[in-house]
Amino acid sequence: PTEFGLLTDVTELNLGRNTLTGTFPSEIGRMTKLVTGGDWVGLVCSNKLTGPLPTELGQLGQMTYAMQFYSNSFTGPLPTELGQLDQ
Repeated sequence: PTEFGLLTDVTELNLGRNTLTGTFPSEIGRMTKLVTGGDWVGLVCSNKLTGPLPTELGQLGQMTYAMQFYSNSFTGPLPTELGQLDQ
């Protein structure tokens, strides 16, 4: 949901294994303080998400742990913006 863009102070987000459907919201890019996707399921693993990964993932410069997307149905290439991440 677009409301993800309002969560600008969140440092950990673990949405794995929730049977989420739809596309990954581009508003995730506004969560610039996000550091980790959780201890073992990493951000959005094991859901039913589809479509391309948003280019805004490249704005998560603080993200240093568990950015994992496996067990979904994403399409298209990895966003080149992911190359902007240091860690």
